[in-house]
Amino acid sequence: MADLSRFLIPVSPDRPSGIDLRLVAGDLTFSTLDEMRREVDPRLDLGGEAKSADWRGVSLLCEKLLTEKTKDLQLAAIYTQALVRQHGFEGLDTGLRLVHGLLEAFWDTLYPGCDEQEIVEPIRARPLSWLGSSRDFLAAVKRVPLSEPVGGTPRCWFDYEQAQRLDSASLKSDRSKHNELLEMGLVTTAACYDSVAATPAERLAATLSRLQSCQDALAELSALCAAKFRESGPYFGDLSGLFDDMREFLVGAAPAPVAAPAAVADAAGGDAVTASGGGAAADAGPIASRDDAYRRVREVAEFLRRTEPHSPVPALLDRAVRWGGMSFESLFDDVVKNNDVRVQTKDLLGLSRPQD
Repeated sequence: MADLSRFLIPVSPDRPSGIDLRLVAGDLTFSTLDEMRREVDPRLDLGGEAKSADWRGVSLLCEKLLTEKTKDLQLAAIYTQALVRQHGFEGLDTGLRLVHGLLEAFWDTLYPGCDEQEIVEPIRARPLSWLGSSRDFLAAVKRVPLSEPVGGTPRCWFDYEQAQRLDSASLKSDRSKHNELLEMGLVTTAACYDSVAATPAERLAATLSRLQSCQDALAELSALCAAKFRESGPYFGDLSGLFDDMREFLVGAAPAPVAAPAAVADAAGGDAVTASGGGAAADAGPIASRDDAYRRVREVAEFLRRTEPHSPVPALLDRAVRWGGMSFESLFDDVVKNNDVRVQTKDLLGLSRPQD
């Protein structure tokens, strides 16, 4: 994976974020990247010519631009998508931490949203919200393999979503639709669960560990945005919710309790505590920080999920942790689903109107 430190070196002493490529006459960077990312599946686009995306080319071009020419959140978001498509959760973790690093190191000059020394928050938030809620980016995350069965086919969240369509057709006794979906290659939810059950425990534990690292990276990014953006902050709720759904599916489908990711030892040192309860009590001391508090809440949720699998409490704790990483406006939008109510309440409180 990429060494993030090189992305955080200023482009030049007088222009740490370099230039805004959007303002360079004749520059085709973003249209070139769009074409490199474009995919055509002739099974879905009748008459279309098959085309595969060049994700390696996308990542190499973004690396060159971000290190040599510009510090740009849109490029960082596209780079993150390319990393996800090539390296799964490990790539996603790297991408989220890169975005965090750019925001922290270059906030005053970062593109887009830097207009004559004035930061235009809605423009700057746009590529971040693309990471957190766009169909294109979520589709990339949904295709990251969740299972690695020995001698079987790995399954991802996209497979599980499609399996639910197949099951729905069966419940409605729509045999023709059911057969049509089978011919398209869809599998049943039972097949998805079986794929997880056939995955060795150590592989499941590794997947959960990588997923947890992505959740931590997103929580840290969300907290930073809550501190940096005064009003029009980005929305990460959809990506955060997807992480929760993936974790719940993996833990629920595992044939036996899977060891939780090793807890990071605190400053005083100590052994990690696993999901089975072994090891030294690394959390015996007082809570050291906000991040430490939320980590412990996640551990409580994991414990209850194993010991009380039918209880709603673990899901509620997961949601509380997710809310803890949101700005007030993002939390408000996540909780209040009715747009008219959101508009009326935000007008009453003097907050900005929600984006459609």
